[in-house]
Amino acid sequence: MSIKIRFIVTLLFILETNAALYTLIPDDEMLLKACEGEEDHFLTSIFDLSAMDFKLISDDEVIVNGYITSIVPLDKNDTLWAVAEVIKEVRGQYILPAVEIRRLDLCKDIFNPVEIWYPLTSKLDKKYHVCPFVKGAVYGVSNWSAKINNINLPDSKLSGGYRCILRAGAHGKPELNICLVFDFHLFLNKF
Repeated sequence: MSIKIRFIVTLLFILETNAALYTLIPDDEMLLKACEGEEDHFLTSIFDLSAMDFKLISDDEVIVNGYITSIVPLDKNDTLWAVAEVIKEVRGQYILPAVEIRRLDLCKDIFNPVEIWYPLTSKLDKKYHVCPFVKGAVYGVSNWSAKINNINLPDSKLSGGYRCILRAGAHGKPELNICLVFDFHLFLNKF
């Protein structure tokens, strides 16, 4: 066996032995908050959320029901982008991004099974798999849980508090830029 193949096999073994399953639990019943001190808009500037119901059913689970309606003048040819920074909380302060996810054409990736957000987007009925979100498009969710179990991550030392800052928009349309904050905890699953 060549040295290169041995190295790859060893690396895969190390990654696999350190891998762990986590549960993600939101810190707040509202789930998403507006970014502080940002010029960008909040989610309500592109979606009507008035028909959404957020219900805290236990200390660690929020259930979402209802539907959202796109209210922006996006065209089916518009290209959406998104950047998410995940920042770890250490002793009450958030440190530099632990992870940054950048998608320059979000519509190609939003319903892709290999993406980290697929456990969320896969819960939408197939008839709602429309991107970009043209004005008047309706997206419904029924008994959608914001608690996500069994997230497979490559490190067993990731438990703790995190903040995800999501910025998104449409190329060439800065008036549609949004910024959201999502605070959550990762808990190592015990077997």
